[in-house]
Amino acid sequence: MTNPSPFGGPQPPARPMFNAPKIVLWTIGATLMVFLFVQFGPDPWVHELLQYLVFNPADLAYFDAYPVTIGIRWIGYALMHGGWMHVLINCAFLLAFGTPIARQVPIGTFLALYALGAVGGALAVMLIYDGRELYLVGASGAVSALVGALSRMVFLRRGREFVPHPFSDRRSGTIFIAAFFGINLIFSFLPGPGGMSVSGESHIGGFVTGFLMSLVLPWHKSHAKGRAAND
Repeated sequence: MTNPSPFGGPQPPARPMFNAPKIVLWTIGATLMVFLFVQFGPDPWVHELLQYLVFNPADLAYFDAYPVTIGIRWIGYALMHGGWMHVLINCAFLLAFGTPIARQVPIGTFLALYALGAVGGALAVMLIYDGRELYLVGASGAVSALVGALSRMVFLRRGREFVPHPFSDRRSGTIFIAAFFGINLIFSFLPGPGGMSVSGESHIGGFVTGFLMSLVLPWHKSHAKGRAAND
């Protein structure tokens, strides 16, 4: 038995974890590898790597002196996580929201959404906490960009897109978007455990970035490429 494909042809029955597009699995794999290296790698190498994996709004004052290091942090922080729960939750959301996008867009579009989502999340934090000394880590902003790209489908469809629930229905999709913003606004004001907090600002920044970028980035790939991506 086969399911309808977003590209018009049949595809195997869905097995989300094992049938996810390779780019999603590669991104999850890279995230987990960096996390494990930071946890168990040699201290000198870990210390060197950490120079590129933490975003701090206060660093902008030193951009002229360290443009490469600070520039990489705007995306690199998405590979750094504060603990096992943090990294596993982000990987689970990446699998859930990245799969329906990666099945129908070029790899370049997927990577651009993910990277620009991280930049958008960092930018939101910088605008709100300009010059303050704080540390932002985690893929939440990048993953939120994928959520934003799917949410765009609630209001505007670009041709024959595969639109998963709840985004396929205007009412349920709007409720989801309202809940996303409401929950993350609450996160922005609540302290988190162990002195850490959930950065609702970066989630919203990533979401808005993904929503807007999904309007302009190349979206559809050919039927042949689409089938290959699911192999």
